[in-house]
Amino acid sequence: MNTSGRRSYVPDFGQVSVLIPVFNESKNLQELVVRITTAVNSDCEVLIIDDGSNDGSWSQISALAHTYPQVHGARLNKNVGQHAALLAGVREVRCPIIATLDDDLQNPPEELVHLLEALTVNVDVVYGVPVNIEQPIWRSFFSLLAKRVMQKALGFNNAMGISSFRVLRSHLRDRFNGDLGPGASLDALLSWSTSRFTSVRV
Repeated sequence: MNTSGRRSYVPDFGQVSVLIPVFNESKNLQELVVRITTAVNSDCEVLIIDDGSNDGSWSQISALAHTYPQVHGARLNKNVGQHAALLAGVREVRCPIIATLDDDLQNPPEELVHLLEALTVNVDVVYGVPVNIEQPIWRSFFSLLAKRVMQKALGFNNAMGISSFRVLRSHLRDRFNGDLGPGASLDALLSWSTSRFTSVRV
């Protein structure tokens, strides 16, 4: 990935919408929101998308929204998958910069500032690439396979460095705002919308 280019100012966190798709992770949501609001001084918008959970996640999201004024929730009628849930949230957030995190605490909110630092004037998307990935071997294998397929099928040269921990400029959504159908990938859509990618180690 391109890592060149001069640094610009770090965007104010009031300009950032943090987007979290959630599926049956009620146990992590309290800690995740506390860590996000601590890391960003409580200034950002936090939108939590409940992707058809059946473990009480929606009740937890509702409670967090009542406690933290910057937290908002949206509930999907059924489980549609992470990327479809992300796309639903991308259409709803209000800030010019969007940050996406997983719901399982694998993406440290404390690292958000480093992704934002890399979002320079000549960059549209920054991926946080983990130094160590804590996941089962089978999941690592299928993740690698999916990236290789994307790289080959779409000509997406940045595919090997993608992750679910990313920041992007919200205006990119204007280029893929139609009916995308099932199975749409946020990363594929971003690759069609811009070539200005970079990544940082987190």
